[in-house]
Amino acid sequence: SVKKLVLYRDITLSGDNIILSCVTDVSFISVITRSGKELYRIGTKLIKSPYGLCATSDCVYVTDLCTHSVLKFSLSGELIARVGRRGKNPGKFNLPYGLTVDRTGIVY
Repeated sequence: SVKKLVLYRDITLSGDNIILSCVTDVSFISVITRSGKELYRIGTKLIKSPYGLCATSDCVYVTDLCTHSVLKFSLSGELIARVGRRGKNPGKFNLPYGLTVDRTGIVY
């Protein structure tokens, strides 16, 4: 039996210690336990090219290279917001890679 190699671009911890993994060869975020068991997926059919990833205790943010945007999901998988598009003006991005969120919820 041949298993498909899955590559992860970014891994982060949520407030409840569940690992959120941004998968490279498919377009979703895989929520897995510390032992590697997949619990569920976030963003299926909503993310085109996931890259950067960060999480807070109640949501997860991911950059999408294809749409030049940042998406915010609840930990249950509901899309809360999508911001940005390609460009150089405020509110626009060119291939957003990494991101982080501070304690007040501001995304950098």
